[in-house]
Amino acid sequence: MPIAFESTTAQLETTAVSSTVVSSIPGGSNQLYIATIFIYTDGGSPGTSEVSSLSGGGLTWARLSNTVACTGRISQPRGELWWAWGSPSSFSLTVNYANAVRAGAGSHVVVSRISGAANTAPINDDYSNLNGTSGGPSCSGGSDTDTPTLVMTVTNSNSMVFNAMYPRNGSIDTPDADYTQQYFVSHNDGGDATTMGLFTRLNGGGPTDTIAHLINSSRPWFMIGCEIEEGVVIHTASGAPSITKPTATGVARRIVTATGTPSIEKPTAAGSAIRKITATGTPEITKPISNGTARRIVKASGSPSITKPTAQGQGNTAIIIPPGTDARRFREEQHRERLEIEDDDNLAIVIAATTAIQKARECRQLE
Repeated sequence: MPIAFESTTAQLETTAVSSTVVSSIPGGSNQLYIATIFIYTDGGSPGTSEVSSLSGGGLTWARLSNTVACTGRISQPRGELWWAWGSPSSFSLTVNYANAVRAGAGSHVVVSRISGAANTAPINDDYSNLNGTSGGPSCSGGSDTDTPTLVMTVTNSNSMVFNAMYPRNGSIDTPDADYTQQYFVSHNDGGDATTMGLFTRLNGGGPTDTIAHLINSSRPWFMIGCEIEEGVVIHTASGAPSITKPTATGVARRIVTATGTPSIEKPTAAGSAIRKITATGTPEITKPISNGTARRIVKASGSPSITKPTAQGQGNTAIIIPPGTDARRFREEQHRERLEIEDDDNLAIVIAATTAIQKARECRQLE
């Protein structure tokens, strides 16, 4: 599926907390989650991470290293991006801070859910402030402006460019025309603020994209950005699938659905293939004649004719003449074999009778 921005879930804090919980974040299959974290702190040195860990959804959360942002004139506002990818059910995210946030402006956390993204970390992450772009621009010595700008490197034409904007306690009068505003909420306490705006752009082109918003008046600001790559797109095939199979010579051929009656090949005794087809006409079978000795070839009509033994036990099997055999010679050989069997039977009868007569004579002599 194409990459798409799905939802935002936010949590704002106004007290000096050391952690915050974002509840009821929607789950989904193969989702990318981007946690944008703005805090107002008197804690660690600018340029160092103010978020110690994230946990939730059974996901592995990691910080995008080049997104630890600060403004160009005051050091208290900080921003970071963290990411995770997976298929959780609805969950809560816990954000732990390295130092307690300042009461009032506190913290502002928004979890964005994006579908269709690659299951890898967003790339080309960067930030800018009044003092420039990239390389950790200084968090002091700058002058306020109303034209926040971030020059992003974009390497894939089908990526999504993600942009988080901090205007301090100002508002964004004119967002960049190429970007869609996904979220904007003010969170101010006098001059302290963790106001946040989120923007995205599809098909950002490249090799660079200049993001330029216009805020209502000159303010200390920072912007964070990253490129989210699209995941693998699986297209459903239309029509019947085409499958190829190599022939004996290795040339691919197309396997198609057979039409009509299938043909089956069976090797002959000589090894050459013949085609087996359905027989047409009436089959020929052999049937004994009345005396049970000779066989003749007849055409079967109606139901098949099967030979049955005669009273003398002759004609007990139908004889199939092998293809290519001389029918007359075959019948003569069959008849000769039968006569030989009959001669053997007659000889056995004579021997048995002779033996019986001999035993009878012996008995009379004993008497």
